[in-house]
Amino acid sequence: AAAAAEAAAAVANLDDAVRAAQAELETAHAVALARAENVARDEAYKAAKASAVAEAEAMLEAAKEEGRAEARAAAMAAVEEAYAAAQASAEADAVVMLEAAKE
Repeated sequence: AAAAAEAAAAVANLDDAVRAAQAELETAHAVALARAENVARDEAYKAAKASAVAEAEAMLEAAKEEGRAEARAAAMAAVEEAYAAAQASAEADAVVMLEAAKE
């Protein structure tokens, strides 16, 4: 009877040890899963941030290019306007000189 009681106690201890090991395994699994989710979330955040930064940089570069194009167009218009004004002034001077030469 004593041997049977010892065997039953050993089985109970073994059951307790198995349950404890299972609980530790489940805890370790939950911790590993949470860490993996945190890493995945962190990676997704970093990727989204990098994408947003790249998009903002592309938009900034496009705005710079657009600004350069507008500035070039404005400069060309100013040059053409100045040329037209100089030509009109030269023509007016020529008319005055012709009138003076006639007299």
